[in-house]
Amino acid sequence: MKVEYDTYLILASYSNKLSGDYSGYVNFREVVEVLENIAVKQINTYLYNGEHYTSDLTIKEINVILDCVRDRAWNSGFDKVKYISNQIGLRRI
Repeated sequence: MKVEYDTYLILASYSNKLSGDYSGYVNFREVVEVLENIAVKQINTYLYNGEHYTSDLTIKEINVILDCVRDRAWNSGFDKVKYISNQIGLRRI
């Protein structure tokens, strides 16, 4: 899914996990790509920049995050997006 900058800004206005600036947006798009890959494959292991990772998030938690992005609506489950970003080394989203 293509995440538009205005969608990112809407989510950032509700979440203290997002920086709300353009560099955060670019990194956030990468995190959403990773989440989509996990959701499609329905397994909690994934490859990012040649490294294998295992997510502590469940598929349901990942789908909540993706639903928030798709619907442009924040809920508390969205803030778990930071777990994946930290795991792959994208500290600023």
